[in-house]
Parts: sequence; C-alpha cells; structure tokens
Amino acid sequence: MGDRLTKLKVEIEQYLNNSDFDNAFCAVSTFVDSILHNPRATGKVFGSRDLDTICQMIWMSFYETYPLESSLPVASDNNLTIYLATELYISGGHTAVIEDFIKYQPNRRHLIILTDLFNQGIKQEILDRFAVYSIDIMHAPISNYFEKALFIRSQLNSLPPCEVFLFNHHHDPVALCLPYKQLTNYKIYYYHHCDHNCTLGLFLPNVTHIDPHPFGFFNCKNSLNISDVSYLPLTVTNLPDSNDREFLKYGTLTTCSSGSLGKFTQKYAFNYFHEIPNILAVTRGKHIHIGYLTDNLLQEVYNSLRIKGIGENNFIYIPWVKSLSRAMIENDVDIYLNSFPLGGGKAVIEVMASGTPILNHLNYRTILFSGAGIIYPEAMTWEKPPDIYSLLQKTTKHDLLKHSSLAREHYIKYHTPEIFAKLLDALRIGQFTSPPTDCTEITYSGDKLRTFLEDEEELVKVSSQLQLMQRSKFWKMRNLWLKVKRKLGMR
Repeated sequence: MGDRLTKLKVEIEQYLNNSDFDNAFCAVSTFVDSILHNPRATGKVFGSRDLDTICQMIWMSFYETYPLESSLPVASDNNLTIYLATELYISGGHTAVIEDFIKYQPNRRHLIILTDLFNQGIKQEILDRFAVYSIDIMHAPISNYFEKALFIRSQLNSLPPCEVFLFNHHHDPVALCLPYKQLTNYKIYYYHHCDHNCTLGLFLPNVTHIDPHPFGFFNCKNSLNISDVSYLPLTVTNLPDSNDREFLKYGTLTTCSSGSLGKFTQKYAFNYFHEIPNILAVTRGKHIHIGYLTDNLLQEVYNSLRIKGIGENNFIYIPWVKSLSRAMIENDVDIYLNSFPLGGGKAVIEVMASGTPILNHLNYRTILFSGAGIIYPEAMTWEKPPDIYSLLQKTTKHDLLKHSSLAREHYIKYHTPEIFAKLLDALRIGQFTSPPTDCTEITYSGDKLRTFLEDEEELVKVSSQLQLMQRSKFWKMRNLWLKVKRKLGMR
C-alpha cells in the first residue's frame, strides 16, 4: 500500500479496536472524497482493492460486534429485489435506472433502502415518482454513520435473503454492508453507475459486477482485471408515443442540453455556461437547458446573453422533465448537445429513443467522460468550441433527418426494454453477459499536453497554498504546541 493507504489502514484498525465504527466509516469516506476532488485522479483512478478490503474489514468487525439475530429467515425469497443506494434525486441517472428495473419487472417485489449518507432525507418528489409502483422506500435516520449502519443491519435482519443491487455513491462505505460471512443465500449485484471516478465497491468479492455501457465493461474487465463483469444496457422507461420528427420547424436550430449540475461544473478548459451565448449567436435560435441550475448560474447566462445582444427568451430553462425523450419531441429539439465536461449516459439513450441528432464532446482527459460506446458511432463530435460553431453553421435539414434515423436505429438495436429484460433474466440465472460483438473497445488519445499542464498548474496552486499556510501564525503556534507535547510525553 502507498503511505496514505497504510496510514488509513492503521487509523481504521485503531478505531475498530475501540469499536468506533462511526469514525472508521467516516475516515474511509473522507479519504475517497479527497480523491474525487483531485483532478489528477480523473480518468485514472476508478477504484481500489485495498480500499474495498478496508471496507470489508470494517463491516466484518461490525457484524462481529453487532451480529445478526438468530431469527434471520433461512429460506430465500426469490421474488424479492432490494436496491441498496446512497440517495435518490430527481435528476439522477441512477434513480432512473432503478425505476427501469422496477417498471420492467412488475411481478417482483421491490424494496429501496437508502443510507442517506448526506442526511438529505427523502424528497416528496421522489416519493411521488415511485408511488405509482406501490413499493416501499426506507431511508436511514438523519444521524451519523454508525446509526446508519445499525439501521441497514436491522433492515437486512428483518428480511429474508434475496437478490440485492448495490447503487452506492463513490464514497459511501455504509452501503457496502453485506453480511460477508452469511452470503450463501444472497445474490449480490454491484451496479457500477459511479463509473467516471474513484468509487468504493468496485472490487468486492462474491458479487456480480454490472457495467451499463461497453466502454466501462472493457475498462473493468481488461484494464482493472475484474473477473465477474457483466453488461446490462441502459434503456428508457417513459418512451414517447411517437418519434415522428419535423426538423428546423422554426427556420433556426433549437439545441438542448440536460443533466445534473455536476456534469457541467467540473473544472475544465471549456465552460458550458460560457458557450451558451456563443452557440445562440451562431444559430440565432433557441437553446433549452433541462436540469437544475442555481440562481447565480442562471443570472450569469442571462448577463452573457445581454452582452451579446441575445434575448433572454432564446434560452429556455426547464428544471426537470419526467421523460427526456418526450421533451425532445415536444420542444422540437433539432440537436442535442451532450453535457460536458462529463457526458450523459442515461440521458443520451433517451435522446436516441426520440430520434434526436447528437453533438458530442470528446473530453481531452478521458474518453470515458464522452459517452463512448453509448452514442451512435456516426454522431457529430467536437473537441474545441470552434468545432461546435462550424458544425451548427453547416448542418442542413437533410443532415438532421439522417442523424435522426441513425440515432433511433442505434437505440432499437441496443437499448430497447426487451433487450434490457432479456439480459437481466440471463444475469439472474448466472450467465455472464457481454456487449454485442460489434461493440468494440474505443480508443481516443485526447490532449495529453493540456491534461499535463492542468495537473502541473494544480500542483503549483496546492504548493503555494501550503507555503502560505506554513508561514501563518496559526501554523507556527501549532508546531510549537507539538514540540511542547513531545517534551511533556503527551500523545
């Protein structure tokens, strides 16, 4: 292990010796969070066997200290599916995936259990969204990690062994709460939805690892050497009633982007919000944004539009839609500009289902951020903003009709509910599923110089901050206090 990992393991062992599970969980979560916010790990660090081993060590100790009661039912319930997740939020792709699982398996019993790691509670909009399926959603109390772990343990203790799908967020060790010594009657699936950065659970033993797109599948199987990898394609819950399209209906292009805020706000050379006015200056049409934006970001966009002499009505903000496929048709979208720097997964499947052409960014850090292997291969792509302007200027109605057919055909070939259900049934009987044979590994070198220079800039920034901190009065007083403690023999 590296030095930081070694220190973390020693720290965890000390906590476990004192049965301090709250700080043990917190230490792991904080460690992973520090990696998530380090741009030098982007596209390079996807998970860690050492971190997953530490998580198992915590939970094994937890179950030894708080063993499952002997009343735990022995007989398995083969008709029950539990979805163990960190949280659900209205614009989350993983939320939509769980909904797909439930909708396309109406004869099964479904239960969602949330760790609520971030103490957000469960929103009424989520309860309303899942109410139509008549399922229960349980969430851990708004409390510390230890209380959440006790809650999850209690829920498992009250239910018969069954199949469990893990949908944990990157830095949620509480969700990895499987009773490791009693797994014989469980069927555990790890759904790798946090696939763009370091995440816990990637190397858990005795689980079936599921990747929702070909690139992730090949990356996990061939690069990360995960043996039990299967492929389960993304699909669409709320299909449009019709996908008949009329493009350039108003004589100018209508573009659209969607996604949660994090897909647009990561540190990157090209800024989506800065590009909206530039795009509208080229198209003189409308740009629709679907997904929550802060008031500050909205104001920033409106100010930029005014500077360029573009009316606010040319930018349409829609916080959320139930069906992105239907929204494409209802809003007469001509081109879908995939989110950047982090491309969408579930979103582009819905867009292709509606027969909407896609303009996709090739992220210079990693192809994994570009929707590689999900979007129809003939889709328009851009590397630098001038590419966007050029493509939008020369795109004709004939081009849009051609791309509409290609997008729809790609959806029908790879992502229909029937394909999803067939592969899920295969998984359930123990078969390992792979992407279609014509889905091959995708290579894209990106811009390694730009990536290197950005990493160097980040290192210089961190070094400068450290030097400033070390010159501060607080730092000097801290060092003086440590010297006094050592002289006094204090720990």
